[in-house]
Amino acid sequence: MAEPQRFTAPLLQLQSHLPVYLLVPPAVVATFGSDQTFTVEAVVNGHSVGRRSISRDGEQWFMVLTKKHMEVLNAAVGDTLNFEVRETTQVPPDLQQQIAAAGLTDIWNSLTNADRRSFSEHIFEAKRPATRETRIARTIRRLRTKT
Repeated sequence: MAEPQRFTAPLLQLQSHLPVYLLVPPAVVATFGSDQTFTVEAVVNGHSVGRRSISRDGEQWFMVLTKKHMEVLNAAVGDTLNFEVRETTQVPPDLQQQIAAAGLTDIWNSLTNADRRSFSEHIFEAKRPATRETRIARTIRRLRTKT
């Protein structure tokens, strides 16, 4: 899992009836290796705001904050806040090893966070070691078909 990414950004709002958002720096987005919307765990000024989507609008990436977040943070449009975002997907270590051994790391990294999370959670949910091994083998076969 990648290290948490830290940055500062001002809160923006195009019109009063639209949500408050912030622009996520391209260098931060690049560390997640995605070219489409992805989910992160976000901390703003030391307060967790849970899972948030980072979405794309043309060449810019943004994250929306809700009214409740704004109240908890005691923040207003125009304020510059400190952000920390980290990947939400935890990959089972044995799956990660099998992906690397099979030379499928690039394929795995090209998946969306939702797809990686789906594969990972399916393996985490296995109660018996044999079931877990079967699910890992099936995941490796499915990744190979994406090459």
